[in-house]
Amino acid sequence: MDAASPTLKRLHELKEEFRSIFETAPDPTTAAQRLQEWITAVEQSGLKSLMPFLTTLRNWWDAILDYFNEPITSGLVEGLNNKIKPVLVSGQGSSSAWLMAIATSTTSAYACWLNAMGQPEHTIPQRAIMICGDLTSTTL
Repeated sequence: MDAASPTLKRLHELKEEFRSIFETAPDPTTAAQRLQEWITAVEQSGLKSLMPFLTTLRNWWDAILDYFNEPITSGLVEGLNNKIKPVLVSGQGSSSAWLMAIATSTTSAYACWLNAMGQPEHTIPQRAIMICGDLTSTTL
C-alpha cells in the first residue's frame, strides 16, 4: 500500500489514530487534547477530502466529548431501527399495525432506559423522549 498509494496509507493511519483516541482517552479533557492534535495532523496532511469531516467534528465538539464522560452511544437503537424497517416494509398491504407497535415499543423502551440511566438527551431519538418523558429519577 505504501508505494501504490501514499494517500490511502495516510488516510488509513489517520483513521486508526482517530479510533485509538476513542479507545484509550480516559476523560473528556484528554480526548479534547488528542482530538485537537489529530485535527492539526489532518490539516497538515493536505487531505482535502477530510475537511468536511473536520467541520462536522467541530460542529458536534461538545456532544462528541460527552462520550468520554459516559461511553454509551445510540448505536443499539439505530441498529434496532434498521432491523425494524425491513419488517415493516414486508408487511405493507396487510394489517401491520401490530408490527409497528412492537417495533416502536422495543426501540422506545431502550431509549427510555438510556434516558433513565442518564444518557445525554442529544443521543436519544427525540420521539422516544416524547414517548417516555423524563425518567431520570426512575430506578430500573
